[in-house]
Amino acid sequence: MWGSFCEQLKDCGRNGTLFVVALVPVFVAAPFGEIGVAALASVLLGLAVRACVVLVRPEKLPKLGRLPPLSQNDLAAARSKLLRQSNKN
Repeated sequence: MWGSFCEQLKDCGRNGTLFVVALVPVFVAAPFGEIGVAALASVLLGLAVRACVVLVRPEKLPKLGRLPPLSQNDLAAARSKLLRQSNKN
């Protein structure tokens, strides 16, 4: 049984690894009852909050400097688009 389970996980690749990583804490927390499950949930919530904070940090966002000037064709297209929008209103 375990051999076929491992073969199936090999075929799943990266998703199989994520499944095992998510499944192991459930088996570790289950013998401790509600306290273990609550502790596992709090740890997972803390990790999720930390990941969100790291992803949203303003230092990580790219700094935009001055953009290069538009070509004459781009300027003409932008002007005509603005004129069309102002004529509709």
